[in-house]
Amino acid sequence: HLPSPVPLRQAYGRGLPRRAVEQRIYVTVTFSDGDALWAASNGQLGEWDDPGRGRFPINWWMQPLLLDLAPAMLGYYFQTKSARDFLLMGPSGAGYVQAELLPPETLETYLQRTR
Repeated sequence: HLPSPVPLRQAYGRGLPRRAVEQRIYVTVTFSDGDALWAASNGQLGEWDDPGRGRFPINWWMQPLLLDLAPAMLGYYFQTKSARDFLLMGPSGAGYVQAELLPPETLETYLQRTR
């Protein structure tokens, strides 16, 4: 278990101009494969290392269990993110599983942890 090299905190909108919300359509850009451990361990499918990253705000889904499973990996993302990168948890809790392939006791443990 390697600890994170940096504090795992982020400021919301740091470095971005604040504007009043207006009646219009807003668009967000979100990379959504980061809740898979393999994606997080491969730099979000290579997009994290794109030289254009940080030119505009992007949301990056992260696997919430990285805090327990690989805090150093999660720390890498916190350490290398720009002011326009925002890390968030995917909507699937602890990640996707094929429930029918899990033994009942394993599935119950997974469901308890992902809540």
